[in-house]
Amino acid sequence: MKDAEITGRFDGRGRAEFVLGGLQGMDADQITAIAYEFGYDLGETEFVSRSAYRMIYVRNDSPEVRRRAQQTHHRLRAGGPLLRTAE
Repeated sequence: MKDAEITGRFDGRGRAEFVLGGLQGMDADQITAIAYEFGYDLGETEFVSRSAYRMIYVRNDSPEVRRRAQQTHHRLRAGGPLLRTAE
């Protein structure tokens, strides 16, 4: 799954879902990192079959988290990286 596809699902709605199966399971850490930057928390993980699971992220509206999400949007508009680098 490409970063653009992942970020497109974190569009400000109250929830974002990803169904992962097979090799897509390797994308789970990247999805979680991007969710964090856009102010979403993993709310639930459920198995939909033996080889696939659904990750449900919910928007966190606490002031600190919303500020982090705004900083991420500003960084992207300025041409910066999607994920913050360790400083």
